[in-house]
Amino acid sequence: MCVRYAPDSTRLCHPERTFAVHRPVRTHHDGGVRLGGVRLDSGDLGALSKDVHEIVGDAGIVVSSSVDEYFFGEFFADGGVATAFGPGTALTTSKDAPDSGVVYKLTAVGRDRAVSPRMKLSPGKVTYPGPKSLYRVERDGSYRYDVLARRGEELEGTPLLETVYEDGTLVYDPPSLQSIRKRARRSLEALPERHRRIRDPDRYQVRISDGLEAITRDTKREIRKRER
Repeated sequence: MCVRYAPDSTRLCHPERTFAVHRPVRTHHDGGVRLGGVRLDSGDLGALSKDVHEIVGDAGIVVSSSVDEYFFGEFFADGGVATAFGPGTALTTSKDAPDSGVVYKLTAVGRDRAVSPRMKLSPGKVTYPGPKSLYRVERDGSYRYDVLARRGEELEGTPLLETVYEDGTLVYDPPSLQSIRKRARRSLEALPERHRRIRDPDRYQVRISDGLEAITRDTKREIRKRER
């Protein structure tokens, strides 16, 4: 069964057998209009896509139905063919981590233009004190590690944090969507494959600077003194 759409559009097909794809191809051909593509959303999508590609030729193949990163790995490993994917539920719902425990943590208190570091020592919730910077170290076009540091430390690497608002005023010039896309793609390519693989990836290294380690020790010591 295939739902009928306007000329030069994508036709939704349920190809239990490939004859379900021959039908829209024949219909468009007989009507003298171009078939934009077909959408597959059931069955063995990897195997079906290869068969369908032989039928539709230059027309597109859209694959959907619970598409996620694990599906991509299996689909392409099976030699699947597609011009687009529809993530659907996987785009809006995280099955393995449906919630994120993000809570604001106080790391410093400002009084009379002086900043006093603060940290939390609760088991499992220990934080690093004070304002911070983040640096990324890259060599030979590949990311090696990041360094979490005290703000103002001069370290190797590219600083990643930028001021967006200052005293309630926007001081940041937002990049274009094209620039964001280019930067995201370049960043992904610079991340070594062992960190990008879908299953059992290596953990990316984030180091703590000497300066941040030092202020952490000092802040802990001050807290212990007050507890006595």
